[in-house]
Amino acid sequence: MSRRDLLGIFLRQDDDIRREIVEDVLRDTLRLGPAVLTVEVHDGRVDLAGRLRFRGMIPAIERMVATVDGVVSVSSTRLTYDTDDTARGGTRS
Repeated sequence: MSRRDLLGIFLRQDDDIRREIVEDVLRDTLRLGPAVLTVEVHDGRVDLAGRLRFRGMIPAIERMVATVDGVVSVSSTRLTYDTDDTARGGTRS
């Protein structure tokens, strides 16, 4: 077995990674509908976009997505939120 064959066991296709994030993490675990977030995956790098109800959900989503096999990095810079539940006053973004 070559090194490439061994590494291939650990590498996942971007479509498979995206499917697991959308179905297992967002839909089944967090109960978020498909219209809430957009998930793009390129070479294992995940880019999340969309609008959440609470700011406090962002770190939790980032951590959960990062644990998916094949994910190299997670970017949430395109996530926005309605209520900042992490600060006093509940400001809107």
